[in-house]
Amino acid sequence: MVLKVWVVVCAFLAGAASEAAPQTTPRPRQPRASRQASGVGSGWTALEAGRVSAAVSAADAVLQQRPHDHAAIVLKIQALASAADINAALDAYTTWTSTHREPDLHLLGIAAEAVLEQIATNGPEMAQRVVALETLAGAGDKGAAETLAGLGPSAGVEGELAKARLGDAAAAEAVAKRLAANPRNADLIRDLGKVKAPPVENALIQLLANSDPGTRASAADALAGSGSDTAAAPLVKALGDPEASVRQSAAVALAALGRPEGGELVDGMLQSGVPDIVLSVAEAMPSEPGRWEAVVQSLLDTENPVDRLRAARLLGSKSPDATRVLSAALSDENVAVREEAARALSELGTVEPSTDWRRLLSDPSPWVRLEAARALWRQVTQ
Repeated sequence: MVLKVWVVVCAFLAGAASEAAPQTTPRPRQPRASRQASGVGSGWTALEAGRVSAAVSAADAVLQQRPHDHAAIVLKIQALASAADINAALDAYTTWTSTHREPDLHLLGIAAEAVLEQIATNGPEMAQRVVALETLAGAGDKGAAETLAGLGPSAGVEGELAKARLGDAAAAEAVAKRLAANPRNADLIRDLGKVKAPPVENALIQLLANSDPGTRASAADALAGSGSDTAAAPLVKALGDPEASVRQSAAVALAALGRPEGGELVDGMLQSGVPDIVLSVAEAMPSEPGRWEAVVQSLLDTENPVDRLRAARLLGSKSPDATRVLSAALSDENVAVREEAARALSELGTVEPSTDWRRLLSDPSPWVRLEAARALWRQVTQ
């Protein structure tokens, strides 16, 4: 795995540095072979041989003598995580941080990778396995990419979409054909908005002429994420659609593409006072906070918890109130609220020092654990 290779190298160098550090009182040097077979180095040797308990014992022996030895805690957490003993790895992290002021994202990243691998292997839902594999593959894990490809039809449309998002041309063709066969599948249309591939974009553009107004509006919504000028002309034409919902979706998509056409419609939607409309417009234009920031801020205290989380996701860590809303939702008794909050955390792309990662990575809900692990993994592998 990407992180594991980095961890081994860093731990070896750190261990070597600590072994080579000059002593105040000179002591007889051990023979070179003896030094290499002791301490952190022997722990990594044991771990590579699959002897997890020996690796943990070696790390503990070093930490007993040198409680602040970073190489040793890396070894211990990696060993525990490699045995899928994620709770023990998190306990070790908690003990370490109790004597260190700042959270260590790289240590948490080891546990996050273990969570992703665990869910990728035996997650209770295929959709969870696919998301975990896509996350690992997106960070360069070739094994995860091969496993995802090997799932075949058993992964369903989620697997095809994941491979298409990772740049698989054949998968992009497959989902485009799936859409052509079922053009009124609103969920599929929405998901295709995250696939940047010509066959998918062309299929969505064709839906702008569909006889069903809802399908036309959904297609325009999806094209907002294409980032391609190819969709601009068809969207401009859609501004003249007889249905207001289609005109509004086309205007938002054009704004997302940086086009001025339909600007008055977009401004009117932002001032509509309808949370779902306001948030949908803002979500399509994340790079233009000046147009929506003030009105979205007011939605942090709206009654609907999902709308509050959508607002918090948009405002991110730059808003203390948004951080407050997200933190409260992450500890909510309602599992659905926690899962939505974890998705927001994952999509934010930032990691707050105050977040209780120990609790999130051991949450009873696989979706909460998965999204929390994705949030950490993205930070560590960026």
